[in-house]
Parts: sequence; structure tokens; C-alpha cells
Amino acid sequence: MKLAEAVRLATDGFRATYNANYLEKNFECLSAGFAGQGDEALDERLAWIMASRTILDTPPSRLWLGTIVARSGKGADESEQLICLRPRCDSVRLDGRTSFGFLPLVEAKKGKIQLARLASTRAVQERSQALFEMQPACAHQRRSRNLVVRSSGAYRRREVRSDASGWKAYAFDPNREVRSVMAQTDAGEFAFKDACGVKYSWLGELKAEFAQRLARAFADDLSRPAVDDSEWLRRLAGK
Repeated sequence: MKLAEAVRLATDGFRATYNANYLEKNFECLSAGFAGQGDEALDERLAWIMASRTILDTPPSRLWLGTIVARSGKGADESEQLICLRPRCDSVRLDGRTSFGFLPLVEAKKGKIQLARLASTRAVQERSQALFEMQPACAHQRRSRNLVVRSSGAYRRREVRSDASGWKAYAFDPNREVRSVMAQTDAGEFAFKDACGVKYSWLGELKAEFAQRLARAFADDLSRPAVDDSEWLRRLAGK
């Protein structure tokens, strides 16, 4: 997208452009158009900046809710990305070896993007409004499960895998003076080591509100009741 076209889009809106349908399905090109360059990582970089804390070299990072790490695997190039779920208040004043819970980060699936459209009739408007009112919780869960991770200078979108088969727990020994699990400098980067000596490269840390939203979504999954609902009612809600 050219800069002039991006400015016209911002001024007149989606439907005033000749290729409105294309833009609604390929909105990823908007940032590059506004920036006047073809960098495809603009959205990823902005999402990472908005959700990540600024961490200085000192003091070293702690391991707690929102910390993102890459756990070393068996092979030299193998590693899995994890996000810590242990509450911050339970990650301080530790007196001994402590288990920390993690959820794996996997490659995000590219879902279908649906933009709101104007309804032509009153009946359709009422039904659309009813469906819209039912969607915020689901939309909230989808947003809270997606984040951008910076690794090796690249920005990649990841999805938090919250199903029970992906839960991880590893034990760490806290620093005796600080009484928390602190990162150590290893080859110019922050890293943690668990009780078994496995290395966890520090990749970043979510801001408190983003980390708490993730924890809440995880808690919502745990509290879901098993209900034998009407199939007719379930299908009707999707229309």
C-alpha cells in the first residue's frame, strides 16, 4: 500500500476506497502503508512494545508471573518457549526449592478475521446485536492467549497453550540473599537454571496487567463446569 492511499483510507474510511474488501481481509498491510515502508514486522514490534515491560540490566530479572523463557532441549538447537504462571506474591520470600508452573507458547494459528458490517434490516440488526453481546468473553479469551515474543532479534506471534496436556512444572532454588529465583548473566544474556541444571533463557516479561489477564483466562478454563447442553440451542447461537 502506498502512503497516499493509506492517508486517504484514514481520512475517508474503509468503504470509501476502491479496494475496501481487499483491505478488510488483508489489514496487515495497513501499518506498512502508514509508515511508508514495507516492513512486515511493524505490527509485531508494536504489539511487543505494548505488552512487554522494560527491563534494565540491573537488578537481574526475577522468575514470576509473566516471565517468558526458552527452556533448553536435548539438542543444541532445541528449545521450548514457556510463560510462568506462578503469582508474584508467591515468588518472593522463598526459603527453599520451589516449583514454578508454566504454560507452553506455540506458533499461533492464523484465524479468520471478521469485521463488523452494517445490517440492512431491523431484524438482522437485532440478531447481530444479540450475538455481539454474547461474544466479548470469547473475544477476551482469544486476545489474552496471543502475544508477541522477541527471540534472536525477530518478533513472532505465539499462542498460549492452556489445555491440561501442556502444563509444565519445574523446581528452582532461590537466591539466598534475595529469596527469589533470579536470572544470571550467561554469554551476555539473562538465564535461569532449575534444580536439575537445565537452562532457561530469559526472553522478556509481560506487563502486570497483561500477565494478570492471562492468569485470569487460565483460571476461567479451570473453572468451566461440565454441562450437557442442548445441541439445538448451541447451534442456534451460532447463526
